[in-house]
Amino acid sequence: MSHEDLLHARPVLVVAGGGARGAYAAGCLTRLAELGLRPTEYSGTSIGALTVGVLAGSESFGAGVDKACRFWDMLSKKSPLGSHRPDAVARALLSCADGAAIFDDTPIADAVKDFVNLSCIASSAPTWVTVSEVLSPKNRLLLTLVSNDLRPHWINLQTLPRHQIHDYLLASAAIPFALSSRQIDGMTLVDGGLVDNIPVLPVVLGRPGLIIVIKLQHGSAWWRGGFPDQAILEISPSEPVQQGDGILPWMESLLDFSPSKIAYLRNMGYKDTERILRSFGGWHSLMRTREEEQRELIDSTRKMIDAAKRTLGDP
Repeated sequence: MSHEDLLHARPVLVVAGGGARGAYAAGCLTRLAELGLRPTEYSGTSIGALTVGVLAGSESFGAGVDKACRFWDMLSKKSPLGSHRPDAVARALLSCADGAAIFDDTPIADAVKDFVNLSCIASSAPTWVTVSEVLSPKNRLLLTLVSNDLRPHWINLQTLPRHQIHDYLLASAAIPFALSSRQIDGMTLVDGGLVDNIPVLPVVLGRPGLIIVIKLQHGSAWWRGGFPDQAILEISPSEPVQQGDGILPWMESLLDFSPSKIAYLRNMGYKDTERILRSFGGWHSLMRTREEEQRELIDSTRKMIDAAKRTLGDP
């Protein structure tokens, strides 16, 4: 099977969360649109939810990709951080102990209203976004996150009342301490990446022929949910997207909306997509056994633990 056949195999598109690293997905989408991709379903978390929301809220996939690129052009000119440096913001976030948001989310909310056309959602491909429900909203948010007192929700946009669609998109991208949580139907909702950063589950249950997953972290492994027979094509950064190991560089990479970084990520996403599709080795190359997934996940977890120890100064 050629990569052209692959793109016409009624694929489902999943976009991971990752803050400013979402610019990488914009580059991937540009190349996929050029090659004729026509997704039959979407799923996204956090910045990935905003991305699939823009795609679904457009007249066509190509038009949605154009709008997604304009969305990132806007962010590169008017960062959600304002004049604050990403490293300073990352340190401020690490020092937060309550649920107060550092930033006003009005600019992002206005952008979502501008770029997500609600009239297009109903007739678009089914679209899922992931949110995290805070089960003990009276507790400090930091305590809630540490205790993992969160419940995942996978929301289908087509089933929502029109007035809730934008709110659910913003809830999925509500990074704790940075942006305000959302109150919807009596629930306190925050960033979906806290419970499911690569939301394959809601789409894999339909047993699609192919799932294309755009990840936003170099060298990251993930558990596919025990679907070894599912064909999944992964596109992920070929180069590190953060400078150094540890939690602080990782957070800085989520917050770096500088024009140079956004342009770098978009270019890498475009080239990585071209490279991965050109080197496509056939349908069998997309399968993973449960044992292979476990080995990749253990290796990735070990690297994360080692990086955390270095950050904390442990031997």
